[in-house]
Amino acid sequence: MNLAHAIACKLVHELVPGGLVGSALGYAPVYPLTSHAEDCMAAQNAQALRNDYYTDTYFKGEYNKAAMRYLEDHGLAPVIQEGDMELIRGGTSDFLALNYYASECAKWCPEGEGKEIRYSGVNHSGKKGDISGFETHPGFYEMCKNPNLDTTDWDWAIDPVGMEYMLRDLYNRYGKPLMITENGLGAYDTLTNDGKIHDDYRIDYLRGHIQAVKRAIDKGVEMIAYCPWSAVDLLSTSNGMKKRYGLIYVDRTDDDPKDCARIRKDSFYWYQKAIASNGADLA
Repeated sequence: MNLAHAIACKLVHELVPGGLVGSALGYAPVYPLTSHAEDCMAAQNAQALRNDYYTDTYFKGEYNKAAMRYLEDHGLAPVIQEGDMELIRGGTSDFLALNYYASECAKWCPEGEGKEIRYSGVNHSGKKGDISGFETHPGFYEMCKNPNLDTTDWDWAIDPVGMEYMLRDLYNRYGKPLMITENGLGAYDTLTNDGKIHDDYRIDYLRGHIQAVKRAIDKGVEMIAYCPWSAVDLLSTSNGMKKRYGLIYVDRTDDDPKDCARIRKDSFYWYQKAIASNGADLA
């Protein structure tokens, strides 16, 4: 995938005068659970493997060293052929697009104690606290719940400040323009008897994150765009239709397609006003 991305970047630069090219990446900044040194190192390790491993490739043309050492030590590193890294170094990105929904939290995870490498758990039920587990890398880090943040019903941390933190951090490190290609709240929506969807919780979420983008811009971050997710309710990965993101409601369930009527939610009218005012009116 990284080789294909580098080839695409190289071709755009060669064939499209003034063309800009970049990747869209799912991204979550990582906080330490506590200020203990071990937890801070765990957060740095998680940041390296979950985020820097990709962004260093896109902008520096090289793999993050700490992440690559960990992968090599555990037989998980990609096979790098002769000429691969030269190709990657010759096809770096002009900007980075980000799909941001939540921040993450990490704590130290000592080796031993019967712990093995484990990958991120999921919440299929939509009941808070029902997540099946957290990613674990003994001797490197373990992901965990952030006790300082509320979550969605699917255990995703609600963290507008995390958006600002992410944008500031990435721009400080790479100095490249950024854009938000996905940002939204997956939630249960209720269709009232009079055909309305009152989703103040989604409005609050979007407002907080748009304000975070503005704060990042005010601190010098170069932003290309902010795009909410999503315009219309759609099939959510692993969660079907019950986990809704849209500004427009689609009247159906997983089992009953009904007539798939489209109904504008309160958030639709709020966002319409927000974009008409170029973000000045977020009330």
